[in-house]
Amino acid sequence: FDSDNYHELNEAKLEKLEKLDWFIIRDPKSVMVAPTVLTQLWYCTEEGIPTKLKNTRRLDYESAHETWNELLSNEWELVVHQINAEAA
Repeated sequence: FDSDNYHELNEAKLEKLEKLDWFIIRDPKSVMVAPTVLTQLWYCTEEGIPTKLKNTRRLDYESAHETWNELLSNEWELVVHQINAEAA
């Protein structure tokens, strides 16, 4: 496995991933015994403004936490409590 070769072969894919936002939303239907969250993956502009929903998933807390750690290890940035007042 050659990471440089991997990056060259997947450069377009990696660039596309840089234009996505991943939102974690507390699931209002979740029970405390088995907490779940909703995740939404959005296509976004260069400025990070969400434009089109790619998918929504319901995940258990542990799976969402694992995914989050993986994204951080792949240089995703944390944006805390970002709320669009017009959409909210």
